[in-house]
Amino acid sequence: SRLLQIIAERYSEDELRLLSKGHGLEDKNLTYPHICLTGKHHKIGVISDGHLGSKYSPVEFHLKAFDTFKNEDCECILHCGDLVEGLNPKRADTQIYELSHIGYKEQRNLAVEVFSQCPIQVYAISGNHDSWYSSMGADIVEEICNEVPNMQYLGYNQADITIDGATIRLF
Repeated sequence: SRLLQIIAERYSEDELRLLSKGHGLEDKNLTYPHICLTGKHHKIGVISDGHLGSKYSPVEFHLKAFDTFKNEDCECILHCGDLVEGLNPKRADTQIYELSHIGYKEQRNLAVEVFSQCPIQVYAISGNHDSWYSSMGADIVEEICNEVPNMQYLGYNQADITIDGATIRLF
């Protein structure tokens, strides 16, 4: 009963309907926020595959990127997935040695700490590394976005940004 309550709190009705039918959450019928910017000229920072929690992904790289985006007067940052390294169940026995932060909680806390230092609005989607935690009923990127005031979650694996009629697809 408690497990069902936790699951119901983490997913939308559309997502629960897909899960109950044995489908994954990669359904094209799910809708997520659609960001629209008006006007002809925009400066947007784009970052992807940060893999926070991997010992091969120094935090300093993220902070340097945030500084660059700020110095370049970017209006926002689009994060195209893989905020965290995750832990692939199929290779956990070897991947564990490549991690600086082991487990969901440690990687989430690291990402919250890092992205809380970003002075610009961030729009983010989940990627395949982030989704390795979905088998536990969790969307780590959505949770990170809920904890960082200047982050907005756009959905799992894809989202659209429209600028003056042109659509940019994050995936």
